[in-house]
Amino acid sequence: MHMKNKQKRVSSGFTMVELLVVVAIIALLSSVSLVAYQQARQKARNTRRVSDMVQIIKVLELYNLSNKGYPAGVNGVPQNLSSMAASLPVAPNPPDGACATPHQAGDGYNCVEQDPNCAGVPWNQYYYVASGTPSTISPGVNVYPDYVYFFCIGQQTGDIGPGPKSVAPNNKDINIK
Repeated sequence: MHMKNKQKRVSSGFTMVELLVVVAIIALLSSVSLVAYQQARQKARNTRRVSDMVQIIKVLELYNLSNKGYPAGVNGVPQNLSSMAASLPVAPNPPDGACATPHQAGDGYNCVEQDPNCAGVPWNQYYYVASGTPSTISPGVNVYPDYVYFFCIGQQTGDIGPGPKSVAPNNKDINIK
């Protein structure tokens, strides 16, 4: 009898199915981590918005103590604060959650007096409005007895719910601690 030598075929690589499984697992882990990363960035932007408002309120209160009133506002920005702050913060981009969609007529949003969102200003913008009868503290410089600062929070941040918010001397949507 004639015997044939049978050689064993030794595989030294991965099969196509094994490679596809590994690629699928990597894709799944990447997508989960990307979603978590985006949510962390949104939370960070909202926390920054709250922190910015706390700092702005402190600067305005310092100005009020020094000048017995609040500064005038031009295009939504308080004026004459250079001695109190080097610069004022601006809202982080992109807008998130409740701040991403601008106000439109009939959307159920209740406009309040001086609300810039009802005048076409995007919700994801800090907007200052001085109010009341002005007093002159020096030539060309007026101070006001009141103000409203508008801003928006995308999602629940601490004890602050999402949506358009405002702060004023006697009515603050955020607590200063």
